[in-house]
Amino acid sequence: MTSQEVIDTLRRGIQNVDTRPIIKSVQVSDGGDGFLEAIYATGDYLWEQLESVNAYGHPIPSAYLSDIENASAYIELANTCGYAPLGNESLDITKSSTQGLGIQIRDALNKGFKQIYVGLGGSVTNDGGIGIAQELGYQFYDQHGKEISKTNASCLGMISSIESPKNINHLRGLNFFAVNDVENPLFGPNGAAYIYARQKGATEHQIKILDEGLQNLDFQVTRCLGEKFAQEKGAGAAGGTAYGLKVFSKAKFIRGFDFLSARYELPQTIKNGRFDFIITGEGRFDNQSLSGKFVQGILELSQLSPLSTVVIICGTSEINSLNNIVNPTVILEIRDKTQTLEYCMEHATDLIEEKITDYLTQIR
Repeated sequence: MTSQEVIDTLRRGIQNVDTRPIIKSVQVSDGGDGFLEAIYATGDYLWEQLESVNAYGHPIPSAYLSDIENASAYIELANTCGYAPLGNESLDITKSSTQGLGIQIRDALNKGFKQIYVGLGGSVTNDGGIGIAQELGYQFYDQHGKEISKTNASCLGMISSIESPKNINHLRGLNFFAVNDVENPLFGPNGAAYIYARQKGATEHQIKILDEGLQNLDFQVTRCLGEKFAQEKGAGAAGGTAYGLKVFSKAKFIRGFDFLSARYELPQTIKNGRFDFIITGEGRFDNQSLSGKFVQGILELSQLSPLSTVVIICGTSEINSLNNIVNPTVILEIRDKTQTLEYCMEHATDLIEEKITDYLTQIR
């Protein structure tokens, strides 16, 4: 469900109990799915339409946002390299590439945009951003000195040297920003492969190979380009896309929550709003949710309104209670444990409406 669909459903659920409450809503994203819609709702932007490719290199229609006045472009990784553009294709992380995002970035550069904001999250990729780099003109070579013509995650361990673009100056004077919601490094036990690749369809053996490949990428980047950012917080975001943006385009990392909460003036809104309830959530609520994601940001901001109860709506939850939280906090898991996952996903709208209605009815 999109942010707006969840908002509309919650509104119906609330009004089933009482039609009088004043409800203020904002569409938010921590950089993943819905990033563009969240940006679009905050100002006057244009949609730039173009042909790109999905994570497996198959042609798809795509779009990003532009702000002509400020020469800025806003691009969402999930728009090309996420789950939705795959359609019915089976997950195969070894074939994954960020080339589609690179095509969008190259289009934005060709149109003269000087500031590029990339929302990270919701990806099915694990290529360390080499697909983007290749679209920007970087060349990757194997141990025989042969150029790797089409990069994807399976190529990471093959890279023996990297050559910068001959027209590297076209990247000078540009400002890249990686809007990021996680703090994982590129590789290692807490890196991109070991923490996130499993949910993208990777086997245990593939995870090990991918992690070794990301280590090799970092080694070659350090040797050939003199850049070493693999252990920086957030480098592992979106299968290492954040790392790739950092080393190949000198991107700065921006916390997704800070980026959008400032645009929506959420601190002022929550502080001055006298809300009875602050409702947030995500599909799966677990420890990752409390490692820089939007839910954590809302929990922090809720302290500006200590009389508000925070309600976290989620598909499933691995957390039963939250400690050291100033506000009263309620976790509402919508999953119907008597039904299959497929049933719950198909009926998510009904389950959310029922859950919020039941909760508010019980506390009246």
